[in-house]
Parts: sequence; structure tokens; C-alpha cells
Amino acid sequence: MPRVSDLLLQATIYLYESRKAAEFGDTVGGSGVLVGRTYGPESRNVNLYFVTCDHVANRGAPVVRIVTRRGAVEIEESGWKRHPDLSPDVAVAHFKHVSESGGDCPYSYVPVERFLSLDDFSAPPGDDLQNQPYYLGELAGVGDDAVMIGRFLAADGVLSQTPTVRFGNLASAGVLTVEFGEPRSSQQECLLAESHSLPGYSGSAVYLFHPAVTWDGLAMHIGEESHKLWRFLGIDCGHMRQKVDADGAPIPGWEPAMAIPGTPRTTLVNAGMMTVVPAWKILEALEDAMRNEETPDSNGVVD
Repeated sequence: MPRVSDLLLQATIYLYESRKAAEFGDTVGGSGVLVGRTYGPESRNVNLYFVTCDHVANRGAPVVRIVTRRGAVEIEESGWKRHPDLSPDVAVAHFKHVSESGGDCPYSYVPVERFLSLDDFSAPPGDDLQNQPYYLGELAGVGDDAVMIGRFLAADGVLSQTPTVRFGNLASAGVLTVEFGEPRSSQQECLLAESHSLPGYSGSAVYLFHPAVTWDGLAMHIGEESHKLWRFLGIDCGHMRQKVDADGAPIPGWEPAMAIPGTPRTTLVNAGMMTVVPAWKILEALEDAMRNEETPDSNGVVD
């Protein structure tokens, strides 16, 4: 597993229940990520959006605290929008328009060009396993390194905002329908990754790192399309809990659990399976929100 870029750490946001909670660094809330989309292949104007889980933003922690690349802290009370289908556990909020024409963007963000698509999970042509290449280019599959970056409530840096990283592997070859209870939609289309999600990590960005790519290019800017080391898989929306008996032995059955503080249940333990809202579902929510946004002109001015 190669080193995780500091730029990915800096793209992480924290969410709180109020502005006051954000100012004091209360240890309750969730995580999220800043994403960006340019206005064309030659444009240096970027539209920035906050992304997190709907059950975080719209049910208890709507206030964002973000740290710029220079270390300045900003707090935003955002207007969150759900996915148009209401089912995926994702919410997005417009942050601001920025221009990179005069130099680097003051914020680290994940460009939408880095989002994995459903086609990236397509099986390679042919059924001859022996002759298939080890590394399948842009395709994603079981065993790829999965990296989650978010907020460990027990040590989140308080005012310094220091996200932590949890490591694992992509565990499902495609999308699975997972049954969830309130407050979310009963069914979610999710990817599974073997990684422990905990309270506070809901909304954390999850990335895939291709193991066959070497250290070459690690210093490249986060927005460079030619840098193939990492791709954006989606956001953590919860974890599965395994049922156990009185002696702690597993018994048939499992139950999804929200990755936010709740009442502990002694008959359930964290099964080590994280549920992930796929990147293409997040892109759908972003595109729906962008339809109502004004577009800056070539000079970066919004009418």
C-alpha cells in the first residue's frame, strides 16, 4: 500500500450539529469530502461541492468545517440536497466557485474525473483466466486496496482537524442491495469493502488504490487526470453487524448499522464490512444540484 497523499487528507471535511459545536470541536458528528468539477476541458473555473451522507447532513450534523491548504479554518452552514431518487444515502451542498487561473486552488478537492463508474466494474473480455493481465487498467475489482479517510471521534484533532485513515480491500465485485432501517431508505445500492467503519466516519471518502501502480507520479497534483494511482470509490454510509450468541460465537444473520452514535446492542458486533455509496450515485446527486447553479463566464464571474 503506497503512502496516501496529503492532498486527499486535506479534502476531508468534518460535520457538526451547529456552528458553535464546529467552533469548539465537539466530538459528535460525521465526515465528508470536498469535490470539484470544471466547466470544460480548457476551463480553470471549478465548482466546489460538499458531499456526505444524507443521514448525517439532514439528520443532525449539517454544519461543515473545512481547512484550506494554508491551514485556515472555515465554517459553512450549507443547504443540503438529497439524491433525486431519495434512496441513496448521499447529500450534496454547493460551497463556492473558484478560479485556478491565478495559481493553485486554495482548497484540496476530489475532481469528478476521479469518480469510478459502473462500467469500471465490468468484467474484462474473454474467459481465459490464465491469459488475463494482472492489472486491468481502469477496471476495479475485488482485492483492490480501499482507503477510507475521515473522522475518528476519539482522536479527530479537535480544533486542528486531523483526519485518520482506515485501510481494507474492496470485497464485492459489484453493487449489492442492502436492507437498512430508519432513518434511511429501506434498500440501498452499495459496494462492500472489508474495513471497520465506526461512529464519526459516516460520509468519509473511500478511495481505491491499484496495487500494480508503482511509486512513480506520487507527487502529481490531485487534479491531474494522468495520475492513475487512485480513484474515488464513494462514501462510507455504515457498517454491518454480525449477530453473536452469549459466548461471542457467530450465529446466522446480520444487521446493518448506521455509523453514528447509538444505543449499543450486546448481541451484535462489527462484522468488519463497510457499506459504500457508489461514486456514480454521488455524481447523479451532483449533476442534479448543478442544474440549478449559475455558471461563471470565461473570467470566472458569475452573473
